[in-house]
Amino acid sequence: MTVFSVPTRDDVTPDNQALFDNLEKALGFVPNLYATFAHSPTSLGAYLTLRSFPRHSVSVGLMFRELGSSRFRFMCALTWSPLANAL
Repeated sequence: MTVFSVPTRDDVTPDNQALFDNLEKALGFVPNLYATFAHSPTSLGAYLTLRSFPRHSVSVGLMFRELGSSRFRFMCALTWSPLANAL
C-alpha cells in the first residue's frame, strides 16, 4: 500500500499556508485530504474553489466539459457524484 505524506503548514507554499489558515478558522483543523492537495502549489486552491460551487449547478457541469481531462473528471465525479452521469 502506498503511504502519502501529509504536509504541515510549514511544508507548503505561502499561498497554501494562507489556505491552511482559512481552513483552521473555518473548520478548526486542516483535513488530511486538503493538506495532501497542498503538495502542489495550485491543487488545494483549485479544489477548494470547485468545492464552493453548488453541487447541482449546470455551470459546474459545463466547466467539467471545458476542462476535458479524464483524471480531473474522475476526481470531480467522486466529489460531485450527482454530476458523474453528466460527464
